[in-house]
Formats: sequence, structure tokens, C-alpha cells
Amino acid sequence: STLVVIKILSDNKELNTLHGRIITAILLMQDVIAIIALSFIANTNGNSYIVLLSALLKAGLILVFAYALSSYIFPRLFKFSANNHELMFLVSISICFLFSILFSYIGFSIAIGAFVAGITIGNLPYRVDVISKVKSLRDFFATLFFISLGLGFMISSISELIYPLIALILVIIIIKPIIILIICSFFGYTKKVSFYTAIYLAQISEFSL
Repeated sequence: STLVVIKILSDNKELNTLHGRIITAILLMQDVIAIIALSFIANTNGNSYIVLLSALLKAGLILVFAYALSSYIFPRLFKFSANNHELMFLVSISICFLFSILFSYIGFSIAIGAFVAGITIGNLPYRVDVISKVKSLRDFFATLFFISLGLGFMISSISELIYPLIALILVIIIIKPIIILIICSFFGYTKKVSFYTAIYLAQISEFSL
């Protein structure tokens, strides 16, 4: 859902507006919290919190490692690869895979690893060039993602879920926007900004499935 909303904001040239920034921030925080929560659940392993603490310690070490790379290694690496567009593209993808594999190895979601990779690259002066290089690849994998969701959809079970489905849809498209509208108004944003933010957030993440 984050990818879809951000693409809509980008197509409408609203990504850098006030409500666009609020929407992006909320979506990213929701995804981070959801990914971490799902990783915690997967790592508890029958209430084995020792495994969870060990995974957290390893994650902390990787974050320190990522900070060191972002500060000392990546600037030189991207400066070297900046003269060759294909090389910069390959370096960016390789960094994404590297962090995804590292986080997957310690038991966390690969999405967290990819997110950390994005943060490390995002702090570099070459981030605009990297974004332009990976945009087509992002759209391609987004298409595959929604195809995979559709393949897991069982139409035969709809009759059993129709009433909970209707109730949840009403919550998503009515209750949730009202809550977002109230929160934005509470923080002093104008009615227009609050309304646009609430309307764009009248959806749920794929994690809810």
C-alpha cells in the first residue's frame, strides 16, 4: 500500500506537498512498526526470548556496521561508480541484497534489511541518481508483488467472510479516515491538509492480509 500511495502522490505531483510528506511519514512508520512486530513474532519461537534478544543484538551490530559503511566506505564506492551508470545501478542493487541477506540470516524480515540499505544509500549525495536508476525495477517488482497477492486469493471462501469483510471495509474507508482527520487537526494542520491526508490513508497495508 505504501508503494501504491507514494506512486499516486508522485503522479499527481503531490509528493513534496505538506500532506504528501505527512502521508509518506505515517506510511513508512506503519511499515517499520509492522515489519519489526512480525519479526519479533517470528523470532519468539515459543516464548524463547533469548533467541529474540540475540537477534536484536545482532541487528544492532549490523546497524552500527551500516552506519560505518555509510560514513566511510559507501561515499568512496559511489564516487568511483558515479562515472558509469550501469555500475552505480549494480552497486545499489548489490547493497540492497547484502543487507537483506544479513537481516534474513539473523532471523529478521528481508524488508528490514532492504529498508536499512535504503537509509544508508539515502544519506549519500548520489541518492537522486540511484532513485532514477531503480525506478523501473521498482515498478516491475511492484507488479509481481500484486500478482503474488492475487494468486493467494481464494474466491470460494468469500461467502464465509462476507460479513467480516464488509465490517472491515467500513472501518477502513470511514472510521480510519475520521481518526486520521482528528489526529491531524489535533496537531494544528489545516482542514485541507487533514482531509487530504485522511483520504489518502483510507487503505490498509499488505501486512494486514
